Amino acid sequence: MNAVIKVGGKQYYVTEGSEIYVEKLNCESGDIVTFDQVLMLDSKVGNPYLTGVTVLGEVLKNGKNKKIKIF
Repeated sequence: MNAVIKVGGKQYYVTEGSEIYVEKLNCESGDIVTFDQVLMLDSKVGNPYLTGVTVLGEVLKNGKNKKIKIF
């Protein structure tokens, strides 16, 4: 899975098992987060977002920024 998601006004290219640092999330460590603003998934491109597609991630705290593991 390769995807481009929008979080906190920024776009991130993610793959399964990747970790990203994001800001502006109201969640705690260990929470499962759903990203529904998916701009691209594999070869499908949204206009502006894909409908019916979500990307899941788990919140891992690391300092001031929140680290998200995509699965």
